[in-house]
Amino acid sequence: HELKCNWKTYVDNYSEGYHIFVCHPELDESMTAQKDYRVEVSESSRCMKHVVPLKEDTNAQSTGLWAFLFPNLAINVYGEGLSIERMMPVTPTVMRIKYTYMFKPGTPQKVIDDSIGGSTTLTDEDRDIAEQVQRNLESGIYVASRYSPRHENGTYAFAKAVWESTQ
Repeated sequence: HELKCNWKTYVDNYSEGYHIFVCHPELDESMTAQKDYRVEVSESSRCMKHVVPLKEDTNAQSTGLWAFLFPNLAINVYGEGLSIERMMPVTPTVMRIKYTYMFKPGTPQKVIDDSIGGSTTLTDEDRDIAEQVQRNLESGIYVASRYSPRHENGTYAFAKAVWESTQ
Protein backbone atom coordinates (compact mmCIF):
# COMPACT_ATOMS: atom_id res chain seq x y z
CA HIS A 1 0.00 0.00 0.00
CA GLU A 2 1.40 3.39 -0.95
CA LEU A 3 0.17 6.52 0.82
CA LYS A 4 0.78 10.15 -0.04
CA CYS A 5 1.82 11.21 3.43
CA ASN A 6 4.84 11.29 5.67
CA TRP A 7 5.21 8.02 7.58
CA LYS A 8 5.02 9.95 10.87
CA THR A 9 1.61 11.34 9.85
CA TYR A 10 0.36 7.79 9.36
CA VAL A 11 1.80 6.64 12.70
CA ASP A 12 0.16 9.63 14.43
CA ASN A 13 -3.14 8.31 13.09
CA TYR A 14 -2.33 4.76 14.23
CA SER A 15 -1.44 6.11 17.69
CA GLU A 16 -4.91 7.32 18.61
CA GLY A 17 -8.45 6.01 18.41
CA TYR A 18 -10.75 9.01 18.33
CA HIS A 19 -10.88 8.96 14.52
CA ILE A 20 -12.49 5.49 14.58
CA PHE A 21 -16.11 6.63 14.91
CA VAL A 22 -15.73 8.87 11.83
CA CYS A 23 -13.32 6.91 9.62
CA HIS A 24 -13.99 3.24 10.45
CA PRO A 25 -17.77 2.66 10.58
CA GLU A 26 -17.54 -1.16 10.72
CA LEU A 27 -14.99 -1.13 13.55
CA ASP A 28 -16.96 1.56 15.39
CA GLU A 29 -20.09 -0.58 15.10
CA SER A 30 -18.28 -3.51 16.76
CA MET A 31 -17.00 -1.46 19.74
CA THR A 32 -18.88 -1.26 23.02
CA ALA A 33 -18.45 2.52 23.20
CA GLN A 34 -16.00 5.10 21.91
CA LYS A 35 -15.35 6.26 25.47
CA ASP A 36 -14.02 2.78 26.37
CA TYR A 37 -11.26 2.87 23.74
CA ARG A 38 -7.81 3.68 25.08
CA VAL A 39 -4.13 3.48 24.19
CA GLU A 40 -1.71 2.20 26.83
CA VAL A 41 1.84 3.50 26.46
CA SER A 42 4.96 1.86 27.87
CA GLU A 43 7.16 3.77 30.28
CA SER A 44 9.80 4.18 27.55
CA SER A 45 7.19 5.60 25.11
CA ARG A 46 8.50 3.08 22.56
CA CYS A 47 5.57 0.66 22.70
CA MET A 48 1.82 1.18 22.78
CA LYS A 49 -1.15 -1.13 22.95
CA HIS A 50 -4.67 -0.33 21.83
CA VAL A 51 -7.41 -1.53 24.16
CA VAL A 52 -10.59 -1.90 22.14
CA PRO A 53 -13.56 -3.24 24.13
CA LEU A 54 -15.79 -5.02 21.64
CA LYS A 55 -19.37 -6.21 21.79
CA GLU A 56 -19.75 -9.88 22.70
CA ASP A 57 -21.33 -10.81 19.37
CA THR A 58 -18.48 -9.30 17.31
CA ASN A 59 -16.91 -11.65 14.75
CA ALA A 60 -13.42 -13.05 15.33
CA GLN A 61 -11.83 -10.98 12.56
CA SER A 62 -12.40 -7.80 14.58
CA THR A 63 -11.32 -8.94 18.02
CA GLY A 64 -7.71 -8.88 19.04
CA LEU A 65 -4.71 -6.85 20.03
CA TRP A 66 -3.16 -3.92 18.19
CA ALA A 67 0.35 -2.92 19.26
CA PHE A 68 2.93 -0.47 17.92
CA LEU A 69 6.69 -0.71 18.41
CA PHE A 70 8.78 2.40 17.72
CA PRO A 71 9.77 3.45 15.17
CA ASN A 72 7.64 1.76 12.49
CA LEU A 73 6.23 -1.66 13.33
CA ALA A 74 2.71 -2.71 14.25
CA ILE A 75 1.58 -6.15 15.29
CA ASN A 76 -2.11 -6.83 14.90
CA VAL A 77 -3.37 -10.06 16.48
CA TYR A 78 -6.94 -11.13 15.74
CA GLY A 79 -9.17 -14.17 15.52
CA GLU A 80 -7.36 -16.86 13.60
CA GLY A 81 -4.13 -15.03 12.85
CA LEU A 82 -2.04 -11.90 12.90
CA SER A 83 -0.48 -9.31 10.67
CA ILE A 84 2.81 -7.51 10.91
CA GLU A 85 2.64 -3.99 9.51
CA ARG A 86 5.80 -2.13 8.54
CA MET A 87 5.53 1.60 7.81
CA MET A 88 8.34 2.60 5.48
CA PRO A 89 9.22 6.13 4.35
CA VAL A 90 9.81 6.54 0.62
CA THR A 91 10.09 10.34 0.43
CA PRO A 92 9.16 13.08 2.93
CA THR A 93 5.57 12.91 1.64
CA VAL A 94 5.19 9.30 0.49
CA MET A 95 5.27 6.08 2.51
CA ARG A 96 4.53 2.43 2.02
CA ILE A 97 2.89 -0.10 4.29
CA LYS A 98 4.02 -3.69 3.94
CA TYR A 99 1.79 -6.32 5.53
CA THR A 100 2.77 -9.87 6.38
CA TYR A 101 -0.22 -12.05 7.29
CA MET A 102 -0.02 -15.30 9.26
CA PHE A 103 -2.84 -17.68 10.13
CA LYS A 104 -3.19 -20.80 12.23
CA PRO A 105 -2.81 -24.02 10.23
CA GLY A 106 -6.20 -25.18 8.98
CA THR A 107 -7.77 -21.72 8.99
CA PRO A 108 -10.55 -21.76 6.39
CA GLN A 109 -9.77 -19.75 3.25
CA LYS A 110 -12.92 -17.63 3.77
CA VAL A 111 -11.65 -16.53 7.20
CA ILE A 112 -8.27 -15.66 5.67
CA ASP A 113 -9.91 -13.73 2.82
CA ASP A 114 -12.26 -11.89 5.21
CA SER A 115 -9.37 -10.98 7.53
CA ILE A 116 -7.19 -9.62 4.72
CA GLY A 117 -10.21 -7.86 3.21
CA GLY A 118 -10.99 -6.21 6.54
CA SER A 119 -7.36 -5.13 6.89
CA THR A 120 -7.42 -3.65 3.37
CA THR A 121 -10.62 -1.75 4.14
CA LEU A 122 -9.13 -0.29 7.34
CA THR A 123 -5.95 0.69 5.48
CA ASP A 124 -7.96 2.42 2.75
CA GLU A 125 -9.94 4.32 5.40
CA ASP A 126 -6.72 5.30 7.21
CA ARG A 127 -5.15 6.34 3.90
CA ASP A 128 -7.98 8.82 3.33
CA ILE A 129 -7.54 10.52 6.71
CA ALA A 130 -3.71 10.44 6.73
CA GLU A 131 -3.48 11.94 3.24
CA GLN A 132 -5.95 14.69 4.22
CA VAL A 133 -3.91 15.47 7.34
CA GLN A 134 -0.75 15.61 5.19
CA ARG A 135 -2.43 18.08 2.80
CA ASN A 136 -3.45 20.22 5.80
CA LEU A 137 0.10 20.15 7.16
CA GLU A 138 1.50 21.19 3.78
CA SER A 139 -1.04 24.00 3.34
CA GLY A 140 0.06 25.72 6.53
CA ILE A 141 -3.40 25.70 8.12
CA TYR A 142 -2.35 23.38 10.93
CA VAL A 143 -1.57 25.14 14.19
CA ALA A 144 0.31 23.22 16.88
CA SER A 145 -1.52 22.89 20.18
CA ARG A 146 -1.46 20.78 23.33
CA TYR A 147 -2.11 17.06 23.17
CA SER A 148 -5.33 15.72 24.63
CA PRO A 149 -4.31 13.49 27.58
CA ARG A 150 -7.44 11.37 27.08
CA HIS A 151 -7.24 10.87 23.31
CA GLU A 152 -3.67 11.60 22.24
CA ASN A 153 -1.41 9.94 24.81
CA GLY A 154 -0.19 7.55 22.09
CA THR A 155 0.38 10.39 19.65
CA TYR A 156 2.30 12.30 22.32
CA ALA A 157 4.41 9.22 23.13
CA PHE A 158 5.27 8.77 19.46
CA ALA A 159 6.24 12.45 19.05
CA LYS A 160 8.36 12.20 22.21
CA ALA A 161 10.13 9.05 20.92
CA VAL A 162 10.83 10.73 17.55
CA TRP A 163 12.23 13.81 19.30
CA GLU A 164 14.38 11.73 21.67
CA SER A 165 15.76 9.66 18.78
CA THR A 166 17.00 12.83 17.05
CA GLN A 167 18.80 14.27 20.08
